[in-house]
Amino acid sequence: MGGLMARKKRKKTGFHTGDTARLRTMKSWNAIREALSHGDTTFGNIMKETKLSTTALASNLKKLEERGDIKRRTDQDDRRLKNYSLTEEGWREIYKRTLGNIMEVIGEQMAEILAVAVEVLVRQQSKQDRNVLLPQLNANGVNLFQVILTGEMYALTASNERTGFIEPLKNFLTEIKMASEGKLVDIEPIKNLCNIFFVFELKKERFIELVETIKKSKNYEDFKAAATAGK
Repeated sequence: MGGLMARKKRKKTGFHTGDTARLRTMKSWNAIREALSHGDTTFGNIMKETKLSTTALASNLKKLEERGDIKRRTDQDDRRLKNYSLTEEGWREIYKRTLGNIMEVIGEQMAEILAVAVEVLVRQQSKQDRNVLLPQLNANGVNLFQVILTGEMYALTASNERTGFIEPLKNFLTEIKMASEGKLVDIEPIKNLCNIFFVFELKKERFIELVETIKKSKNYEDFKAAATAGK
């Protein structure tokens, strides 16, 4: 009974206890990085911020320093004190965590990203092509266009092997965020990024299927409901 109560008690303590050893370490490292994201500070201040014990904090700081996530220097005013700060790699880990759910990021920013991409494509066209007038679509035409349009995203590795885009896109956005906030110095991580492709198609086969549906339904609203459901 006493052992069971002790185990239950341990589970109710701070974030750095309970869970697996690896998860405790990850949580401790994240807490230390978060404390240092506010600026250089001392061992004592990090301990107050993270609630880690002296032994646990010393051990984790050593591991993070060995990983290259943080650096330590002697305080100029009081040489007995050691100040800790994040390195570029430490900031990279911070930014990866703050990106949030990658699909939510894509959903929130994709419209703006695509608008920028379209502007780039327009600038790249010849002057003659830019003057070509395209047919203006009504509301039904826009709906039809959206149903026919298909797209996919993927990444290519350095050896030109096709792979999933989630992790490569997360890495790409992390480096962009670091560069935009003046935290990026080393370009080697950029060289290791995968190229990411956004591919969009207007498929005539899909168009033929939808036109046949329109002809059979003779009612655009019925067609729109069926086409949207079948996309």
